[in-house]
Amino acid sequence: MDKIQRQEISNCYSDETYIELDKNLEMFTIFLVSKNNTKCNIFPKDVYVNLTLSNPFEHMLQIQLQEFSYQNTNKIILQLDQNVLLPGSTLEDFAYSKYAYVSIYTISEITKFQVMSSYVKKSNLQDCFVYMTLTINANNISLITYPLNECKLQISNTNSESKMIGMSIIINDNEFEFNSTQVANFINCYQHQTCHYAESIILTNLSQIIMQAFHIVKFKILSHQGTIDVAIEYPIEYVYISSTKHYLQQTYVTMYIQNNSFIPMIELDQSDSLLIIQQQLDQIVYTKVVQRLSCKLNSKQFTYQKVVYGYFNLSEQSFIVSCNEGTQNQREYCQTFYDYAYDKLDTECKLDVIFYNGEICNYIEKLSLITTFTCFQRFWLTEDKHQNVCVSVQFKQNYQQCSNIFNSNTLDILLLTKYDKLLYYESTNLIGMATYVKNISKSTVEFCFNCSTYQDEYLSELNDFLKCNSTKMYLKYKNYWKLSLFNDQLISSSYIRTDYRIVKYTNIAIGTIILSISLVFCILQIKQTRSMIMEVKHKKVHQNKV
Repeated sequence: MDKIQRQEISNCYSDETYIELDKNLEMFTIFLVSKNNTKCNIFPKDVYVNLTLSNPFEHMLQIQLQEFSYQNTNKIILQLDQNVLLPGSTLEDFAYSKYAYVSIYTISEITKFQVMSSYVKKSNLQDCFVYMTLTINANNISLITYPLNECKLQISNTNSESKMIGMSIIINDNEFEFNSTQVANFINCYQHQTCHYAESIILTNLSQIIMQAFHIVKFKILSHQGTIDVAIEYPIEYVYISSTKHYLQQTYVTMYIQNNSFIPMIELDQSDSLLIIQQQLDQIVYTKVVQRLSCKLNSKQFTYQKVVYGYFNLSEQSFIVSCNEGTQNQREYCQTFYDYAYDKLDTECKLDVIFYNGEICNYIEKLSLITTFTCFQRFWLTEDKHQNVCVSVQFKQNYQQCSNIFNSNTLDILLLTKYDKLLYYESTNLIGMATYVKNISKSTVEFCFNCSTYQDEYLSELNDFLKCNSTKMYLKYKNYWKLSLFNDQLISSSYIRTDYRIVKYTNIAIGTIILSISLVFCILQIKQTRSMIMEVKHKKVHQNKV
């Protein structure tokens, strides 16, 4: 058979070209540095590449490329086959190559060059897992991993040169080690890629760790590589705090930072009620309850807590944190973080409700709060000299999100008190049933209502919920109110405490409204209220037709 005669082209690549061995992925990468020799442009898209190395490789590595370009191809990857190694050799025998030759060729052209530099890629356990989760229970921590097939050489107990010898979980400043059996099970799962590894560490008491507001968690692998031990830490992003019971079955939790105040709100599943939750809480043995709000943004943090001694009556609890209250140091501490976090939606906040029996934690509920934007600056309720109930709303200026809040055929005003008493007014084009509407300033609108304008038969349709006069009565006491403005696209809501006039705001999509409860523990029976309102509208339309 005649020997193939190929045209040899030289000076295609410089001496800066190098190769790298990734032992995790068992592959070589040739990093090409072109000399921009126009003669080398002759190579077509379809080429073959050979890589010849010194010990422990018995045979060359070869690959066929179908999209090769001398001008654009700067990296060639060759997957290793164990058959190319000398008998009895492993990749750990490769530290560097005494020589390495590369050939790029077709049936008619070839270029050959020597590679002067070779490297071994260091271990990088950041690429060993899709992700990991950790659950912190009352007496154990449970780890679940979802592995990638990239770190088999490091996560092994048979490789003498790179052997995994231990693993642990680090939670803040606490480290918990897995035993030898758990380590062996973990290695077996990773090597076979057949299971999502799950294992627990049994501990006597984790209450002190659970009670910490924020948890920085890492998975640590201890590996013996060559003659040294190497510790590699893998951050765990998904951390869950689990309890044997969940009395506050939240479905949506929000946090609002407005008007020099921090106020959380929880929306409960519709099957929950304040009475049921209170009955469940009454089963806990406790002497005091700590409500703690913790927020952080970048390197800055803010913590505030309130202690309730004796009986914890859920309906009487409030948790508004105002930067206008407390000692001078407390006000300055609160205001500094408020100014830093105002209108920043990436502020992370947690609310912990901790039940103590003496100094022992018997139960803890940990809630993650989602910071939400609002169109409200503030609102307030008053009774004027004509005995009108007036609602004044101040809107944020220069926010495009709020510019269309009044562009709807109907705008509803909904007021709810802490004790389930409801005052409802409907306004069409901001006039409707209001006694009068006026613009106090460019950003402030006032709606006033006179109870005498309502017919008794109209109010009786909604029983005690629509009694206008009750609003004036409740304004005289310490109550919490929620104002909601409804239109076709947006609901903006706000809370107020009438004795101190501390304001709270929320923004939520209409489609997500469910029976909700705030951490000022107002029972917001929105769905039921809206249903009754629709009944009243229907009856009014029917009466008009008659």
